[in-house]
Amino acid sequence: ARPTISEATRNKLINMVRVTDRIPPDEILNRHVATEALHKVFDGEVPTAGELKLLTKVFDLNLVRSIMEKTPWYVAAKNLGIDLANLPRTILAMGDVSAWFRQGAMLISEPVSFAKAMGKSLQVMFDEDAYKLLEKDIQAHPLYGRLKKAKLYQAPIESGGNAWEREETFISNLARRIPFARASERAYNGFLNKLRADVFYNYAGKWGSEASTKELSTLADAINAFTGRGSLGRMNRTGAEMAAVFFSPRFFASRVQAPLQLLRPGAWAWEGWKGRTLKHPSPLHLSRPGYFVAKKLAASTGLALTMLELARMSGAEVETDSRSSDFGRIKIGDTRIDIMAGMQPLIRAAAQIITGERKNLRTGKIENVSPWEVLVTGRSSFGRSKLSPPAGAAVTLASRKKNKEGRYEYFPFAGPEFELTMKDLPEALLHDLAPMSSIDLIDAWNEEAPWIGMLAGAAGATGFGVSTFTPYDEKPRKRRRKTHL
Repeated sequence: ARPTISEATRNKLINMVRVTDRIPPDEILNRHVATEALHKVFDGEVPTAGELKLLTKVFDLNLVRSIMEKTPWYVAAKNLGIDLANLPRTILAMGDVSAWFRQGAMLISEPVSFAKAMGKSLQVMFDEDAYKLLEKDIQAHPLYGRLKKAKLYQAPIESGGNAWEREETFISNLARRIPFARASERAYNGFLNKLRADVFYNYAGKWGSEASTKELSTLADAINAFTGRGSLGRMNRTGAEMAAVFFSPRFFASRVQAPLQLLRPGAWAWEGWKGRTLKHPSPLHLSRPGYFVAKKLAASTGLALTMLELARMSGAEVETDSRSSDFGRIKIGDTRIDIMAGMQPLIRAAAQIITGERKNLRTGKIENVSPWEVLVTGRSSFGRSKLSPPAGAAVTLASRKKNKEGRYEYFPFAGPEFELTMKDLPEALLHDLAPMSSIDLIDAWNEEAPWIGMLAGAAGATGFGVSTFTPYDEKPRKRRRKTHL
């Protein structure tokens, strides 16, 4: 067994960080980060590359290596397992800039910050030095200290570190050995880091020094939720383990939490009856962070409705029945484009559960459906669509049934209602593990027309949900395409 660090040694090492002159006295944040890095090592976690650099400022390099060697073997084994389980999701996101209109879509009403972040993501995708400079630029801002105190999420720029601290799409360290996966990660992190920071600095700057810590924390939480970084509460540190089973637990949480930001205490201000004015005639009114949340929710909803109406006027089909899985999607032939940035499955599932009904895609008829079927047992159930690629593949293999001819058929974990025979299974599993943007293009190109394929590929690469399939009918139909929810 590896030796452990005694309590006395731990206290001695922590005190060395507190009193060292190798970190300038005015760098209070760096001293705090170095202390936190030590605690990570003590807990069997792996510090980020930036944290290790700070530790080497305080301690000899050999001492740092010695501390790291005391990490229990089972921790290293667990980290490897997490890397392997999360590798397929990273491969799915390779070669695109899907953060633009998926994670970032709810802040598109900040056009200047959004456009700058888009440009930066393209720059850092092909320039690693620019990627590193981006972090320095964000940290050089006068309000960076308030940003950190408010706990606005910034994905770590350096490789390594704890899996739960990274963006969940790029949790796997193994993927960094794939050249284009690293470039995709830079584009993804670069876009979201800059967008979050610029929006925070913009509003914190407008509010000035009078902005309270509570206001800035509420603002930071709202920005995190609007950009796909939902809170898992006490399970935050198990985010990597959860991502090995579920496709994007933090993103799912963010879409649930985004509209709920209006219910937070920090979104409201109580002025009292004597504090009423013409601007605020009620003693209870939205606070400045509350107005920010309300404006972003209204703007993103209005933009989505406008795009759907423009698509309908242009000749595309748009489903308005929330009980249908095509609700809120732009339908061109058999290709569907989802512009709702992850909100559509939540609205659809809620509508089906509340009404106890769903709309059949093939017949257009309304059918009865139970909450359990909506969430769990249905072939295209909400719960099964949220599984990670490995977990989804396992469910697909476990859900086989014999048909009338005595052959096994498999019902995939997500997507429209179709049947999959054993002959189709290897191709289908490979199909689900290929980069999504390329598959979106190929499917629509083959099943519809080249121009629809190009449109679907561009939409998928920039973050819109794309699926091409023919609804299931009475006869078994070969698998066409899974829906990315």
